[in-house]
Amino acid sequence: MHGTATAAPLIDETDEADLHHRTPREAAERCLGLLAVVTRSLGRPRDDVLRWLDVHQLNGILSLAEREFLVDASPPRQAIVDFGWRAEALAALIWALGGIDDLEPLNRQVDLQAIAMFRTADERPEAFLGAARLRPADELDDAETFLYEQHWRVHDAQLNGTSMPPELDGGIVYERRYALSWLVGWGDDWDDVPTDT
Repeated sequence: MHGTATAAPLIDETDEADLHHRTPREAAERCLGLLAVVTRSLGRPRDDVLRWLDVHQLNGILSLAEREFLVDASPPRQAIVDFGWRAEALAALIWALGGIDDLEPLNRQVDLQAIAMFRTADERPEAFLGAARLRPADELDDAETFLYEQHWRVHDAQLNGTSMPPELDGGIVYERRYALSWLVGWGDDWDDVPTDT
């Protein structure tokens, strides 16, 4: 594709009909798994993260990729960077759980430490899990569709060699879209969420 496209392609509604939203508990557990890898990538000692998971009996919530990252005493630099970007996916799920009213613009990275729900998840994960409630399904669907469309705009700019729209950061858009696509039911598991546009 080399021409300038003007509209995002339609999502296949037959596939969409088979989607089932994840539960509030699944969303909250996913937040805790992301919290573990994000804080590790941002400098929390690996032993502290592993101890946190053990104390709160959270090892079972990790995806395969997250587990591999956390058991590696010297993960590759790119893995550290990639899991650091998962902060944006975590922010999207915190938004979905009502922890913040609005996400930062799609060109501004989130400050997780400024979010009370993030601190609760870190300090009192059991309370965080027990209080998990998701926004209404139609609100989640609308947000996922919006991020799908913005992701399409990112790809369009990349494919056509045009300037990225200034209101978009490709990494932020991708991570937030990934999280909400998983939340509304895309992908068999967290490590395998389709992000086609």
